[in-house]
Amino acid sequence: MLDRIPLRLFRFLQAPRRIRRRAREVTLVGGLALVLLLGAALAAVLDDRRRALEAAAQELARVADATAAAARLVTDAAQRQLDDVAAGVGAPGEDIAASLRRMVSRTIGARGAVVLSPQGELRAATGEIEATDPALLRREMLPWLQHQAPLPWLGMAGGVLWLAQRLTAPDGTVTGAVALALGGEWLATLAQQAGIDGEGELVLLDADRQRAIVAGPAATASLPAIAALLRDAPVSGPVVLGGSGRRLLAFRPLLPGRLELAVLRGVDDVLAGWWRRATTTAAVLAGVFALLLFAGLRLRHRIVLLQRQNLRHMRQLAQLATISERLSRLRDLTEIAARAESAGRSLLSCECVEVQLCRGPVLPPEPASRQRGVELLSTGGERLGRLVLTRGAGEGFTAEDELLLEQFARAVASALEGATLLADTMRSKSELEMILSTISDGMVVLDPGWVFRYVNAAAARYLQRPCEEMLGACLWELFPGLTGSEMAERLQTAAATGQDAVFTSAYPPLNAWFELRAFPFAGGLTLYFRDVTAQRETEEKLRQAQKLEAIGQLTNGIAHDVNNLLTVILGNLELLALRAEDRERGVPEPEEERGLDITLAEAGLRAGESASRLMHRLLAFSRRQALAPQVVATADLLQSLQPLLDRTLSEQVTLRMHWPADLWLTRVDPAELESAILNLTINAKDAMPGGGTLIIEAANVTIDRVYAAVAGVERTGDHVMISVADTGIGMGKEVMARAFDPFFTTKAPGKGTGLGLSMVYGFTRQSGGHVLIDSEPGQGTMVRLYLPRALPEDGAGEAEVRPGVAGGDETILLVEDNDLVRAHTETMLRGLGYTVVAAPDGATAIRRLVDGLGPDLLLTDVILPGGMTGRDVAERAQRLVPGLKVLFISGYAGNVLMENGRLPPGVDLLGKPFRRSELAARIRAQLAPETAPPLERA
Repeated sequence: MLDRIPLRLFRFLQAPRRIRRRAREVTLVGGLALVLLLGAALAAVLDDRRRALEAAAQELARVADATAAAARLVTDAAQRQLDDVAAGVGAPGEDIAASLRRMVSRTIGARGAVVLSPQGELRAATGEIEATDPALLRREMLPWLQHQAPLPWLGMAGGVLWLAQRLTAPDGTVTGAVALALGGEWLATLAQQAGIDGEGELVLLDADRQRAIVAGPAATASLPAIAALLRDAPVSGPVVLGGSGRRLLAFRPLLPGRLELAVLRGVDDVLAGWWRRATTTAAVLAGVFALLLFAGLRLRHRIVLLQRQNLRHMRQLAQLATISERLSRLRDLTEIAARAESAGRSLLSCECVEVQLCRGPVLPPEPASRQRGVELLSTGGERLGRLVLTRGAGEGFTAEDELLLEQFARAVASALEGATLLADTMRSKSELEMILSTISDGMVVLDPGWVFRYVNAAAARYLQRPCEEMLGACLWELFPGLTGSEMAERLQTAAATGQDAVFTSAYPPLNAWFELRAFPFAGGLTLYFRDVTAQRETEEKLRQAQKLEAIGQLTNGIAHDVNNLLTVILGNLELLALRAEDRERGVPEPEEERGLDITLAEAGLRAGESASRLMHRLLAFSRRQALAPQVVATADLLQSLQPLLDRTLSEQVTLRMHWPADLWLTRVDPAELESAILNLTINAKDAMPGGGTLIIEAANVTIDRVYAAVAGVERTGDHVMISVADTGIGMGKEVMARAFDPFFTTKAPGKGTGLGLSMVYGFTRQSGGHVLIDSEPGQGTMVRLYLPRALPEDGAGEAEVRPGVAGGDETILLVEDNDLVRAHTETMLRGLGYTVVAAPDGATAIRRLVDGLGPDLLLTDVILPGGMTGRDVAERAQRLVPGLKVLFISGYAGNVLMENGRLPPGVDLLGKPFRRSELAARIRAQLAPETAPPLERA
């Protein structure tokens, strides 16, 4: 592109009319500037004069103050001398003439002194005062002597300042006066000290301003004029007196109401410096005017020259603009070079113009001679080629030619760069389209109106539409099945918020699942997607296979342990049946087999209890067991467990237990917590066959979000942490990853079921906590249980179950669908003394109640046939029989009774299988809790 700065300069000088208008504008602006400059200079000169006068007035006031102070010192000293002489005249032996001479010699500026009688007659005189002409003093002083004024007399006569003091006798009568004459010499001295020169004066006036003593360089010449000027001058502040000899005046009182001092300075003296500055300013302004005039003439001459050059420049620039426009339309580099060579010869008047298309380092410019080489550079400084121009012999390149050559080179470089960029862009676009067409993911670009702007081949294949059909079409119109779907909501949310979105969603019209990644940008939305239908089907098959494998593993483990227990139970029952048949046939019992029935029955009971515990652990692992949580003092529970743990561990294992005194409470099923700690203790003992140390600790911990995110914990807040750590053989990462799997064990066959840690994990999770395990081979294992903190008020109203073996005579409605269990339970209840009404299902039980049955207790299974659960039966029964007690029994209650894995408050559940004592205790706890006997925890 052409540089616009020189073009603007040439357009500014394009037409002669414009040039003349510019010249007039420059002249007008210059004249206006000169007028403003002269006005500003005049204002500055006048302001300088005003400030000079103000400064002189301030200086005059300062001189007046200083001179008045000095004059007061002189007059005060003369008055003191006069008072001393007046006090001494008339004293015995006093020489009046000597006293007068001494007073004159001690007083500055004193010309002489006299002594007068009360009638004004001269009695004595000294100094320059003529004793033969006392008429003047007599005329001036006689009124003062006769009126006996209290102040000393002061007056002027013959250009002399007189000070007089009365002479009084001891009785107070006036005997005359002594007078001291001060000439004008001391006033002249004060004027000289004050720097009063030129037309300055120092004037001493009496109270009426009728008499004056003048001192200063102009005193003699200006005395009449000064006397006339001062007569009506104001007293306060420096003033300028008019007339041909203008003065600055300042008054100061020496003796208030009797004597004044006036200081005058000539205005011409004050303004002498100002006149010098004003003259200099005028000379400078004259010089500036001359320079401006010269510059205007030079400008006019320059404009004329530019006007002559302008036509040639404009023709060249117009030609250059046309060349640039034509070159910018070309796309072939060779054609651009040929056109540029032809145009350059006519534009630059060169014999030869050559455009060399070559890349490489930028060469230094050649000196301006008959041959000139210019580099063709891109906007980024990359070398595109070289422009070489040759002129005839004796012809060179001027500065104007250099400027035009630079613009021509830029036009050629711009055309070459545009063609190169277009070729690169087309090539990059072709390569990009080829790459996007080969990727397996579908890619579409949507504008803000959800119109397709780009579709690759994979997208057309996935969406089963050709690219030509989708380009320019609206997404919602082309695929109406998206409207209102989850996929549409996610895409619209991403576009509205500007945040990337990654999700998987189904598109039913195509019967396919897609994994989508949406990336919003300013111009719309870029969407990548792939068909994951086959992948999801494969993953579903894999999950089913894993589920079947887990069920098979679980079934094998259960079958192995249950078959072992059934072998014991069936074998003992068979032996008991054979022994009963022998007794019926009268076969005598051998002596060594006496008491064998009890042994066989107890073995069967132990096997049954083992089966019950196995089922209990399975339910705990699956988090389906019914917990009866209550607020537990964790420290008390651990303390009560210590004797049992000591008996469980071998002598080679050292047990250490630690917890703080203020350990928090927690809400759990205490029996399950004891079982969990016991299981962890047994595992730790088995991990230390050669002995070691088992450490059980408890602490109060608060889990924040940071720790929860790092440890993978779901719940934050206050927890009670119980850790069980051993110094045993430890576990590797692979073993630790499967530690909570059911029936997974590293123990020898017959040494463990593989459900211990599974039960701990299930119980902790069902209680609202979590379990963390940490282990290293050879370093031991630590298992930490985190149980939510409980407050004391959380356990208010909880009643402790106190089981015991006791019967009663109440009526019990028994609802059980299994015939064997129902008959067995009915037998036990009747054996305890209760009246029993049995029902095989919920509907039968409700009919019995409707018919008028009024039982004291409903004993019902949870899972029942016929569409009614035990909970439904209990709710309807309590509506029919208000106050009816309910005890649930179940081998697996599922989610019928439990809320968040726990029994709701007030719900009592007895798990199957149960023994006669457990059943009796639970029934009495419901019917008569205050009389129910306690039973040790199972």
